[in-house]
Amino acid sequence: MHKDKGLSIFMTKNAEAEPWLTQHAFVAPPDFESFTNFNSSIIYVKTGDGKTALCQALSQYALNQIQCMPVSWSPNLTCNLHGSVTDLAMAHFSNILSACASQTLHRLMIAPQKQQKECLAAGFIPQFLHQFAIGEDQKIIKKQFSASKPFSMSKNIDLVTLATQLINGIKNMGFSGGIWIIVDGATWTSAIEKQTTVDALLAILSTLRLFEIQGFHFKMVLPIELERNFSEILSKDKCRVMISRVSWEKKHLQQMIEKRLRFALQDTEASVAQIYAADDLFTWLTACSGLSPRGWLEYFRPIFATVWEIYQTEGLRMLQKDEWIAARKRSSLQLRFYPDLNQIVVGQNAPQTLSQEEMAIFSYLYKNENQYCTKREIYNKAYLPFNVNKQSKEISAQDDLPKEYDDLVNTAIHRLRKSIEPLPKEPVFITMKKNLGYRLSLQAFYE
Repeated sequence: MHKDKGLSIFMTKNAEAEPWLTQHAFVAPPDFESFTNFNSSIIYVKTGDGKTALCQALSQYALNQIQCMPVSWSPNLTCNLHGSVTDLAMAHFSNILSACASQTLHRLMIAPQKQQKECLAAGFIPQFLHQFAIGEDQKIIKKQFSASKPFSMSKNIDLVTLATQLINGIKNMGFSGGIWIIVDGATWTSAIEKQTTVDALLAILSTLRLFEIQGFHFKMVLPIELERNFSEILSKDKCRVMISRVSWEKKHLQQMIEKRLRFALQDTEASVAQIYAADDLFTWLTACSGLSPRGWLEYFRPIFATVWEIYQTEGLRMLQKDEWIAARKRSSLQLRFYPDLNQIVVGQNAPQTLSQEEMAIFSYLYKNENQYCTKREIYNKAYLPFNVNKQSKEISAQDDLPKEYDDLVNTAIHRLRKSIEPLPKEPVFITMKKNLGYRLSLQAFYE
């Protein structure tokens, strides 16, 4: 194994840079089977929940399981017609057919010679390619298929009819399951581009004929923030499109980490339990990033980097306590505070609302960020004002803090840590030093 191969498995930031993912390390999200039925589907995915990986898995499933030709397509943001919705839909559908032509050409080029001859002899495929292939694909067609039948397709032929004929035409290439249009890349850099994307998809969804082509289905994997844009139109005709959300469970993310670990180490028996206590490690990842696959990989990456350094000389072994701490220190874990909402956000996790008591203590520590606050200060200036109805008195600087009040502060800090610390028994945001008190740092492992 190349000395950096193992580490590289965790260094990539997106599925586009992981050609090995589907075969070696992909874990299907819950309800994956429902995404693969013979219906058009809209699958809403949160940022970081594996939109591109899901598209890749759907493509592989289409190819290998149901002999269906997958075609990737994303809306053309320069196509912004001012005509009817149908005109806009047909303009985008023409682009979809161009994507089909590109994929058909690619599959034809790698097909056995016998299949190539059968497809070219049938007449329709070369005519379809001549009409809809664009750019470099046209040059390939003219060079490779110059002897095929000349273009004779009617320019007035209906696009839906063309799609139907294409379904029949690719059967000779082994695609008896038809075509899946896998919609990915619905991204934008401005409000105008976002609206153009929405308009394109609304136009497609509004055109019933496009969903009545036998063997021609859409698999739209879209950012969840677009859900409300399509809710009204989809509620009118639920039979056309199945609607789902990707929602991960902890057990699936654990499987994801385990599979990557085994692939990185080229060891089918490797396990997270051989690195550190699995409960603590998975609890750390969950607390840092909720149930986001991207987040789990982000916070496991520095841990594996430490594991990999040790592995080079000692093989796979359990991290010692100081190594576990050092591994987590390599991540940039931060705590964000939104006082107007009484909310905190740990890493890439979802916002969490603090209780009134927790907020009272946290706010005081926040005002004195990165400074140690004595228990007397916390009691007098945070705990006591919160408990104004209780028969308690302020403790002066000359008085020792009574044990019962000392316990009150410790208990309040303990409850606060349970709310904000990834591992409350190993605090990284609220630390304590004897004779100095407690300190809040918004950067984990603040030195």
